[in-house]
Amino acid sequence: MEPKCYLYVVFSATPYKMGKFLRTVTRGQYNHVSVTSFSDLHELYSFARYYRNTPFWGGFVKESAARYCNGGRVASIRVCAIPIDRKCFDAVQRFLGHIQSTSEDYSYNLPSALCAPIRRRVYLKNSYTCVEFVSDLLIKCHACEELNADEYYTISKLLRRLEAYIVYEGDFPHMYSGYADAFDIRQPIWYATSKTLLQNWNLLFHMVRG
Repeated sequence: MEPKCYLYVVFSATPYKMGKFLRTVTRGQYNHVSVTSFSDLHELYSFARYYRNTPFWGGFVKESAARYCNGGRVASIRVCAIPIDRKCFDAVQRFLGHIQSTSEDYSYNLPSALCAPIRRRVYLKNSYTCVEFVSDLLIKCHACEELNADEYYTISKLLRRLEAYIVYEGDFPHMYSGYADAFDIRQPIWYATSKTLLQNWNLLFHMVRG
């Protein structure tokens, strides 16, 4: 019998001011969602800000535990383990590999994030929020029959759909790998500001055009 593969979807309440703000606005328990094929969660994938001090400049990120710990505070998380076959597992790896190899072409979908309170997704090419990224991956790779492409997913709604797969609820495990996450590298204000303005100007331009 072919051994089962698992895809882990991680919902988190991150211990940062931005995370608390997002939970307040959305009235949800969690403000972030990531995905990984590693059961120890030492490396996760999502769409988020690139650095701690660039809240509105982001894109595809490979996350380490550093993003889930802030001083003495640790993110509370809920982990869903979705069993998938080898064909689906390979499709997930291709999906992630393609975005990772072309990550400079992708950006965080800030317009869509701003429309979250009114439950509206703004479709922009190569642009995702964290929940759009994870739900699209699950749908396009046929990893979860509970989801479909015609629905709008908030983090809370996605969690409800995956509730049957929950295997862990608690603090993010204190595990650090050799992967060095650049999240804590503080960027100069002028650099962070210029990158933020450029990215979001481009998003606005494409939104108006499309």
